[in-house]
Amino acid sequence: MLNTARTKGYKEIESDALRSLATNYQAQGDYEQALIFGFEALRTAKELNDDLKIAHTQNLLGMVY
Repeated sequence: MLNTARTKGYKEIESDALRSLATNYQAQGDYEQALIFGFEALRTAKELNDDLKIAHTQNLLGMVY
């Protein structure tokens, strides 16, 4: 899903996919990968200027830390 979103330029779906990956890595205890995908999701959410996506991603990052 992430590759398709990037190929098609669907930034909203890209941001959601990145956040989902971060959540999955967090659940598996791989906090380094969770942070990598989480910060990438945050960057994408900021590009979209989507306050809700930014808030959800910041919350996720706070739980990982």
